[in-house]
Amino acid sequence: KNTWLIVFGGFIIIAVVVAINLRTRARLTQRKLQLENQLIQEQAQSQIQQQRLEISRDLHDSLGSQLTFINTVLDSIKSSASKLDEKISSKINTLSDFSENSVSELKSVLWVLNTNEIHLQDLKSKLLNLIKNAGEATENLRFHFAFDAQDNFQLNSKQAINLFRVSQE
Repeated sequence: KNTWLIVFGGFIIIAVVVAINLRTRARLTQRKLQLENQLIQEQAQSQIQQQRLEISRDLHDSLGSQLTFINTVLDSIKSSASKLDEKISSKINTLSDFSENSVSELKSVLWVLNTNEIHLQDLKSKLLNLIKNAGEATENLRFHFAFDAQDNFQLNSKQAINLFRVSQE
């Protein structure tokens, strides 16, 4: 009887050790998977941020320089516009203003691309500026804008740019 009891006790001890070992391995495997998933997410975020920086650099270098060139040409035309009639001079001034606003808008887009979170009040300010510019572009069209959000909560950059683009349309 003692031999069977010792053998039975030994099996129980071995079974408990094996169960603890399997449980520990399962926990370690689960933790390893969690860490790998977290690493993959961080790498994806890093890659997205890198792409944003590349896009913003490309926009700044290409579109920004072209808009600056347009501003320079328009300023040159404005300085010699004394020979032109008042209506053409006014249109040149309007073009110059829109070109300068385009540079500002480009800077805003670059800011959105390089920012992870944007406050609602910042978006409201950008929308008000957009509406002001659109109102100046057309003489027979009036805009009414209501923005009644009480809290200045944060949006991620994708939400903010999507709301801005919908408003532009």
